[in-house]
Amino acid sequence: MESLLSFLGSAAFGGVTGLLGGLVNRVFDFFTTKARYQHEEVMLDKNLEITKVEAERAVIIAREQAFTERELAEYEAMGKSFETDKVTFASAGLIDSASSWVKSFSALVFTIVDFIRGMTRPGITLYMCILTTLIYFQIAAVIEQAEGQVFTPDEALKIIKMLVEGVIYLTTMAVGWWFATRAKAR
Repeated sequence: MESLLSFLGSAAFGGVTGLLGGLVNRVFDFFTTKARYQHEEVMLDKNLEITKVEAERAVIIAREQAFTERELAEYEAMGKSFETDKVTFASAGLIDSASSWVKSFSALVFTIVDFIRGMTRPGITLYMCILTTLIYFQIAAVIEQAEGQVFTPDEALKIIKMLVEGVIYLTTMAVGWWFATRAKAR
């Protein structure tokens, strides 16, 4: 009987031990799986951060490329405008077979045309600057004659401010244009 009890006890204890072993195995598997999922979640978060950074970088690169392309197009357009400025009629070979007085007259006419073409932009620039300055003096004279009653002081200051800003804008634009043209010619 003792061997039967020992056998049944061994069987019962073995079953309990097996159940405990299975339970420990399940608990270990649970924590292992949980740790693996946590690791995967951290890795997915890192991948998401990397993807965000790559997307932001791609947007910055696209913006820079678009800016560069726009700048190149602007410089090409400016370069083409310089090329058209260089075209002259006086050096055209149109009159090589003509008589000497026709050549002389044509050379004079083409030189006048070249002068007018060459002076158009600086002439317009100078005209705009003079016109703006004259408007300023005209407004100052009107205000002085009316003893300040034509405009309120705030209105007069706004007009003068606009004119000063306009003159500064026109002057810097003209000077900048000439220096840009000069730098291109070298």
